[in-house]
Amino acid sequence: MDKNRVLSTKHSGVLPFAKLVFFAAPNMHAHAFGEAEPLMRRALAIDEASVGSDHPNVATDLNNLALLLQATNRLGEAEPIARRALAIFSES
Repeated sequence: MDKNRVLSTKHSGVLPFAKLVFFAAPNMHAHAFGEAEPLMRRALAIDEASVGSDHPNVATDLNNLALLLQATNRLGEAEPIARRALAIFSES
């Protein structure tokens, strides 16, 4: 499966979690955070465009990105993203 084709389509038909499992999660498990981050950000952008910025799928994407940023000790970046995810989850 071509990750660029899947992640470049407006609505790929692949759930956000599946996109992360296929492409970003293995990089996180291998501590290849630099490779995982752009994939997570692309998945987030696709989901925001596809389902709207307040959808629970977007909150999941945000939470995963915040966890990655936390793992790389970028707490200042992680906190507002985690707070945004929490706000979306709280409203849904």
